[in-house]
Amino acid sequence: MSQETPSEAFDVEGTFEPSDYHYFYDPVLTEERSEREVGQIWQLLRMQPGMTVLDVTCGYGRIANRLAARGCLVSGLDSKEAPLLWLVGACGSWPPGRRFHPVSTRGSHRLHPRLACR
Repeated sequence: MSQETPSEAFDVEGTFEPSDYHYFYDPVLTEERSEREVGQIWQLLRMQPGMTVLDVTCGYGRIANRLAARGCLVSGLDSKEAPLLWLVGACGSWPPGRRFHPVSTRGSHRLHPRLACR
């Protein structure tokens, strides 16, 4: 008898459409919390306007948009298609050969342990 892992048993991609995400997370991910987290990232990584940043597990761009507002050139990467499709119109394309300064993973190590170890 084989057992499914939690990620195999639960269809995250099919469950969380943009409206679902905002319904559950907007009460928790407030403007104040988002600004505080961006401030911590900014300070911890000694960021400056003009830096290119790769936001791994970017979701709908909560952190990425705030870093861009501070003058960074931000690209987002996510394993779920729905948030990326939502962002595509606003963000444009990913230029080949782009290099990045800091990388914000905010918990990606739990989903992608090999990525966090590199």
